[in-house]
Parts: sequence; C-alpha cells; structure tokens
Amino acid sequence: MIPTEAIFDLEDQLTTSMRTQALELRIWVTGSDVAGHPMVPVFNDIDAPLSVWTLEQRVADYTFTNPTMKPSKDIAEGDVLRLGVTIENNGLANGTAQMFVERVESNGARTRIDAREVEIPAGGQFDYSKEWMPDRSGTMWIEYHIIAGPSAQTSTVFVDEPRTEGVLGSVAAVNPMLLVDHHLLAQRVACGRAFVRFAIASTKGHGTLPHEKLSSSWVDDSAESIHNPT
Repeated sequence: MIPTEAIFDLEDQLTTSMRTQALELRIWVTGSDVAGHPMVPVFNDIDAPLSVWTLEQRVADYTFTNPTMKPSKDIAEGDVLRLGVTIENNGLANGTAQMFVERVESNGARTRIDAREVEIPAGGQFDYSKEWMPDRSGTMWIEYHIIAGPSAQTSTVFVDEPRTEGVLGSVAAVNPMLLVDHHLLAQRVACGRAFVRFAIASTKGHGTLPHEKLSSSWVDDSAESIHNPT
C-alpha cells in the first residue's frame, strides 16, 4: 500500500448550475508505482472507482405544514372559507416553486382553485392564504401541490345545501305539499268567514229574513252585501 493524498478545490471546480445537480466525487488511480508496475484497473476506473463520495446538493427542498380550511364544519354552499398552508424551504438554495390548489370530491372529481409561482429563499417559508366559496354541496377536501414536489391535504368536510333566508326561505325552497296545504287552509278560512257573516245576519234578523234575501246574502261573500232586514 502506498499512502497518497491530494487537494481538490470543489468551490473552484463547480459552476453555479452544477451545484443544483446530483453529483458524486469518484476516486481512482492511474499510472504506475515506483517499480514501474501499472496500476491495476480492476475496480479502479471511473465506472468502478476505488471510492465514491456523494456531494451535497444546493437545491431547494420544500415541505408543507399546517394545511387548513376554516371553518371546517357547519359549512354551506356559498359560504366564504379561508384556505391556508405554509411552504418551507429546508434546502441549501433559493427556490421557485410551482404550486396549485385543488378541491377533491368523494367521487374523485378534481377542480383547480388556484395556481401560482412562489419564490422561497433557502431556510425561509411562504404562508399561502386565499378566500374561496364552494359552489356545490357534498363531501370534499382541499389538496395543496408543488409540481415535482410534495403535497398535503386538509381534513374531509361536508358542504351542505345553500342557506335560505327567513323562516320559509324562497318559494323554490318550500315543500310543494306545504304550499297545497296552505292554499286549502286559506279556502277553508274564506268559507268560514262567509258562513259567520251569514249566521250573524240571520241572528240579528231573528229568523225573519225572507228566503230570497237569505240566498242572496249567502252567495255574495262581501261584508257589504249582508245587512240586517229593515
């Protein structure tokens, strides 16, 4: 064994673009020893070196933390929700991340909500926030993605039908059977009012109204057409 040593300045040899690539430092020996014997090339060449050192890449390394959707319960279609997530760059280089946000429904359907490019320095973070209104009901969740990078998702939520205004809401939201019952009730009340008016007129007349007078009073349902007999 012949002890050897060498100095190799990586800072001087590596360009800026090379620092973002996955690199290895491979070591092998060529030439001959002091006796003139050539170095054996078996396991001593570029493809099968004596030793391999992996160089640390200076690239951005992204992670998602705290994916949120607020509120996360009692949600109805048309409510304003706040989406948020933090992207951390734990790498050794500044980076530009291509991120996008999607709604994912229980049947697998995906809808793009947002897409943007964010710049995050080495060791820094980016806090993403956006207001969003669900335009349909059902079970769903939100996913955050970085192209060729990590992803994260919120908890699953159920979005209810749109909220109605007032006690009964709009006419379209009222049960059709309820409308029918309301119509029948109005008819019954109208008939009852006509009967009460006739009974009062008869009572005041002490039963002395002529038959034809009673008939005309019963047919005409207006208060003005019912009078006491003279």
